Amino acid sequence: MNSDFVLVIGLAVAVFALASVVSAWSDHRPVVVSGLLLAIGAALTVYACALNDWQYQLRDVPMAFLNVIGMVMH
Repeated sequence: MNSDFVLVIGLAVAVFALASVVSAWSDHRPVVVSGLLLAIGAALTVYACALNDWQYQLRDVPMAFLNVIGMVMH
């Protein structure tokens, strides 16, 4: 699997999980599932960085998103 694809999935899961954590925390609900999803998103992001020999930088993230969109559209 392409490291860009794993990075994009990990970041997307982490962003949506972070929103879910904030929502659950503000409603005084348990954040177990949201926290688990946040951990999965973080683990996927670290795995993608490890697949790419730790060469990702912050400026590479938008290009990774564009690469994944291009792969899906093609």
